[in-house]
Amino acid sequence: MASACYFLFISNIPIKKRVITLLLCLIAGTFLLFYLGNTPLIANLLNERLGMQNYDTERFSTQKAAFEAGFSNLIGMGPGQSDENLEMSTHSLYARLFAENGLIGFLSFFVFFILSMLQALKRTLRSSYQVRGLYSIIFASLVGLIFNSLFIDTLHWRHFWLLLALAWCAEEEINEGMPEPIKIKGR
Repeated sequence: MASACYFLFISNIPIKKRVITLLLCLIAGTFLLFYLGNTPLIANLLNERLGMQNYDTERFSTQKAAFEAGFSNLIGMGPGQSDENLEMSTHSLYARLFAENGLIGFLSFFVFFILSMLQALKRTLRSSYQVRGLYSIIFASLVGLIFNSLFIDTLHWRHFWLLLALAWCAEEEINEGMPEPIKIKGR
């Protein structure tokens, strides 16, 4: 998903060609997955890896308990308390935020995350050529993190917070660190 978002916003190639290429890659990837899924060795591996494990039932029950705790206490149980009060780690940023910060804290964080993504997207579409690629990387990374956070508690990932901050950096601040474009004689 993040790669597709990045590919859609690189500026060297016209949008029509990017969309067509992305659709062709999606179709080819679907056929490749279907073919590999019917290969006995790969099919066994996929069934083993994608099937429910014993650990998953405990993890999902902990996530359910985290959401129940968030609904029962609108201001949450406090930072870092989900690991203390629940049987195991929630393994989901959203379940952890909801349990520890309650509905208000969860909604505040989620709104900030969405606003940061929209800010990065806006800067991707409106920035100069020199920094457009950086903003598209920031946007694509945030898209990847929003999905990754469903399955992993990304709260303590340093790059998570760095990407959220970079989405709000002004183009002028980023341009200060960029080298001047190379000028070719006669152009």
